[in-house]
Amino acid sequence: MTTVRATSFELVDDDGRVRARLPAGPDDEVALDFADGDGAVRVTLGIGPDGGALLALRDQAGKTRALVKATEAGPSVDLIDAEGRQRVSLLEGAGLPAGLAVWDAEGRHRAVVAHGPTPERDASVELFDGEGHYRVGLGVWPDGSTGVELLDDRGNVRGRLGERPDRTVCVEEWDRDGQLRARFGDRPDGSFTVDFWDRDGTYRHGLGSQPRT
Repeated sequence: MTTVRATSFELVDDDGRVRARLPAGPDDEVALDFADGDGAVRVTLGIGPDGGALLALRDQAGKTRALVKATEAGPSVDLIDAEGRQRVSLLEGAGLPAGLAVWDAEGRHRAVVAHGPTPERDASVELFDGEGHYRVGLGVWPDGSTGVELLDDRGNVRGRLGERPDRTVCVEEWDRDGQLRARFGDRPDGSFTVDFWDRDGTYRHGLGSQPRT
């Protein structure tokens, strides 16, 4: 068996154009580049300075459009637009949520679909407006409850709908100052209640049905 050792290798086509290159870089970096017929590098497969493995896919202009990484923190997949802006990220890692994040063309966070990290968090969907404010959340929690919450552009909760492990359901309405104003829902005993508060948080009135017999 013959062993060939070198600091770099190049693969050329019949016209002498470099189609693949394997150099050894500093800090234990190594990367294999694949080029198209025009000489533009389209694919890079390598090991980064942090020891993580990576795969970069580039368009015909040589701009990275997709990046797959596997590092000590965990794996990730990033999709990047033609202007170099990150638009979609898929990730998983110890102590982090596993999920999908979406940004708009201005770099603002717009949506998250995630699970964990457990046991503090289960599955959720979070939506953000054009200014990057968190506005809508839908989740399932570790205790088995579910819920939807609506927020205004200042981050104040304005409405909630929730279902608890005891199978009761509650709807809440909050004003723009963050004060709970109304709640209605059922109780574990089968009764139903409607409650109201004024603007300073004072409980004002309640209506309820009798427990189920």
